[in-house]
Amino acid sequence: MNNKKAGCLVQTIAGAVLAAVGLLIFPKEGMWAQFGICIGFGTAFFTLGLSGLVYLLRVPPGERRKTEEQKKIEVNDERNVRIREKTGSMVAKVMTYVLCIFLLVLTLMGADKGIVLMAAGVFAAQLVLAAAFSSYYFKRM
Repeated sequence: MNNKKAGCLVQTIAGAVLAAVGLLIFPKEGMWAQFGICIGFGTAFFTLGLSGLVYLLRVPPGERRKTEEQKKIEVNDERNVRIREKTGSMVAKVMTYVLCIFLLVLTLMGADKGIVLMAAGVFAAQLVLAAAFSSYYFKRM
């Protein structure tokens, strides 16, 4: 058994154990957070490990190599890189407006000062990061 198969098998078993612990030990009153964490992470680990194991067992090694090579080509393709850059830029622009509106709504609703200050901190961090990365890439390119 190679390392990838062993890793997927360990991940599947760990997920099953975590989900079982969540179902059998934590469904008591007052332990809902532990219950949710165990069930959530357990099912995620189990599903990802099982799908990786099925992929490794069902797809021949030659086809996996071809798929990985094609994936590398697609990831480094100039057109795909430009699409990802443009998408990231548009998401950042939209999120700036969404955060601004969210901050205004929180303020107008009379939310606690701590919550408004945290939202303002996130907005300020986004603006500082945008300025810092713009300066970095302006100097680099």
